[in-house]
Amino acid sequence: MAYHAYIDESGTMEDQIIMTVAMVVLEGARSGQRLHRRAAEKLFPIPKIRAKSQREEWFAKVALHYADMKHSEKLMTAEVFGRSALKMFVAHHAHDERTKDHAFKFSIYRNLVCQVLSASFNHYDDLEISVAKQGGWQDYERDFINELRALSEHLPGHKTKIRLSSAAKHGIQIADFYAGVSRDYLLADSPATSTSHYELVRHQIDYTAVLQAVVLVKKEG
Repeated sequence: MAYHAYIDESGTMEDQIIMTVAMVVLEGARSGQRLHRRAAEKLFPIPKIRAKSQREEWFAKVALHYADMKHSEKLMTAEVFGRSALKMFVAHHAHDERTKDHAFKFSIYRNLVCQVLSASFNHYDDLEISVAKQGGWQDYERDFINELRALSEHLPGHKTKIRLSSAAKHGIQIADFYAGVSRDYLLADSPATSTSHYELVRHQIDYTAVLQAVVLVKKEG
């Protein structure tokens, strides 16, 4: 039976010194949509629309973006997500805040995606994976997909389908939430105020890693 996985990141802006990639795994092709719907119903008033098709269309357009949520909304979303059978794999990278080179940042991102994907292969042998598109995805899509596919080629019995997907995809928005909440946990100064939503989902973590950058200094001359 195929499981469906979604991967997204948090912390790729120039002034952010921790980058996080989260992979969430759900059973069933529509599980992400149903879970997203439950969170949307919790966060937003249901419009007075009688026609079922119109209500479904309205909920389909609701976007969940972690960075735009108030703390109370993060708590409500974590309560909904935390009750699901979802599993999460997460990897973080702490790096020098002076490192702003796009190519270097993207290499960190690729490595983090490989980390969580490789970890998931210890638990799942049939995965359909959607990775959130990053800026300029048309330029890197082919090489990146081939790199990710190669991770499971040597594993007997593994079936892996990988594609890049829009941030509008409900499963990607769920992964965005888990990436954000996990990164906030590392950055939090006060567990009482900043990590309460993380505590509601931490039992779903199957793998976590914190990587430290190695800065190479070129010799002069």
